Amino acid sequence: MSESPAATIQHGPKHQYHLVDPSPWPFIGAFCAGALAVGGVLYMHGHGSLLLIVGFVAVLAMMAAWWRDVIKEATFQGHHSPVVQIGMRYGMALFIASEVMFFAAFFWAFFDASLFPKPATGGVWPPKGIHPFDPFELPFLNTMILLLSGTTVTWAHHALLENDRKGLLLGLGITILLGLSFTGVQGYEYSHAAFTFKDGIYPSTFFMATGFHGFHVIIGTTFLIVCWFRARAGHFKPDHHFGFEAAAWYWHFVDVTRLPLPALRARQGLRWLAHDSAALRGVRPRHFGPGCRRRAGGLRHPHPWRNRRAPRRARRNQFRSADLGAYRALVPPHPGGGDPAASPAQGRADRAAIPPSRPRPVARITVLMPRFRPTFWPTLMAMPAFLVLIGLGIWQLERLHWKEGLIAAREAAIAAPPVAVPRDVAAASALEFHRVRASGEFLNDREFFLGASNENGTTGYHVITPLRLDDGALLLVDRGWIPGNLKEPAKREAGQLAGTVEIEGVLRQGTMAKPNWFVPDNRCDINYWFWLDIPAMARCGGLQKVLPFTVDAGPAPNPGGYPRGGLTRVALPNDHLQYAITWFALAIGLAVVYVVYHRRQKSA
Repeated sequence: MSESPAATIQHGPKHQYHLVDPSPWPFIGAFCAGALAVGGVLYMHGHGSLLLIVGFVAVLAMMAAWWRDVIKEATFQGHHSPVVQIGMRYGMALFIASEVMFFAAFFWAFFDASLFPKPATGGVWPPKGIHPFDPFELPFLNTMILLLSGTTVTWAHHALLENDRKGLLLGLGITILLGLSFTGVQGYEYSHAAFTFKDGIYPSTFFMATGFHGFHVIIGTTFLIVCWFRARAGHFKPDHHFGFEAAAWYWHFVDVTRLPLPALRARQGLRWLAHDSAALRGVRPRHFGPGCRRRAGGLRHPHPWRNRRAPRRARRNQFRSADLGAYRALVPPHPGGGDPAASPAQGRADRAAIPPSRPRPVARITVLMPRFRPTFWPTLMAMPAFLVLIGLGIWQLERLHWKEGLIAAREAAIAAPPVAVPRDVAAASALEFHRVRASGEFLNDREFFLGASNENGTTGYHVITPLRLDDGALLLVDRGWIPGNLKEPAKREAGQLAGTVEIEGVLRQGTMAKPNWFVPDNRCDINYWFWLDIPAMARCGGLQKVLPFTVDAGPAPNPGGYPRGGLTRVALPNDHLQYAITWFALAIGLAVVYVVYHRRQKSA
């Protein structure tokens, strides 16, 4: 049985499907989940929280170990072929669809209770005694935070597609910070709620929908944090990054779900006026001319035009005299006499008459512009965000100039004529991505196999072959990629070059340390390498005088077609200008929202 892993690596899979090896994690996961469920039941019945905590920690540990195995299978063993990835995409899409059904149920419950108020709520919505949040204060800010995070995660995705690792890390980092900010603001909002979960149908539907959404934000933030560490470790490639895609899909689902949630924070609705006369204390008579609508704080004039149909006074008869407070004056009628005084048409005898309005000069019209007075908390939150967005835009402009210089230097290095292979680290550092030329003899019996997949996701290896130079030094040459079924040299005998050969390729710095703990250890015993470790390869192969850098072979074809060289990525993405425009546009949008918010508050 000990020969099985080696045999699998030796010959490679003969199909595009992943037959998972036996794993203990499903059984352990079921046991941990059962402990968590039982612990939750015991905690709710007052028997302590020890089993609940142990079950929760056990579930987290099991998830980390299980997903670590999945990462190894996908990133380092190449089991996630295009066919496997299609199945995963279907699975993630169906999972998100199932989550949508949860929110559909929550919104159904809320809108059924709000659009058709029941007698249990007094026939009004929100129920009497409930004071909802203003949707244009903290909820609006939180919505903007989450929508902004949707743009940053999209930026990170485009940076990944362009192989811009720094842009990927920055976009993911900002998305994570915005997700944490959203959770903090929602926690602050909950702590200042004027109602609790047990106060009726409104609080229960409010906390259930918004809390369930907030829980998804926490899960999505954790998802993105794991993706950030994986991106930092170099796990994602432009053509192989479903783990990041799944996280981005989930985050966009969280963004879209947020949009209808402010409806749950609607302001106090109108009650039937006959049932609550106290609500009419703030209503004052005010005349509106033809074409105007009813507005809060005013009543429509009973006779806008005499030649129109008779006004509907039935609803006006529901007002008691005490329901309307005194008012200083009504707007005067039009000069043409089309609008009579209000007092003769006030209804039955038990209704108090409203005095007619005092005349005022029609020719003089004064327009008062409200002063712009910023409020403290919105300014405190918006100003740092605005400065950060401006700073990010300036920083991207600086990176634009730096990247242009780096691209020019790399293009000059690639275009320069080949030079001789250096003999020390300092000279090699100055020749990074320069073309070099060397001659010597390949040690084909000392090949190393670096696990990799091609652009189509096919599992294979990069063949690292020592080249003995004229002075006896050994240079590790990455001759190119081969499929897994060609690992045996006898199957690619034509490509085993003998005698003195001359090569030309791109000089690359070697890796001397393990990239991160996600990467498995190299296997010298079966000659399978997950990362390029020059000193370990030298010890494993019994090699002496090995140079501390490698050369990626050029695109010149080898006999038999394999190994296939010329796979070095030398192009650098340069999207910093569009990033700068994006940041500046977000800053302008934030400023517009800030001004509109204060003008709306002033008019209110």
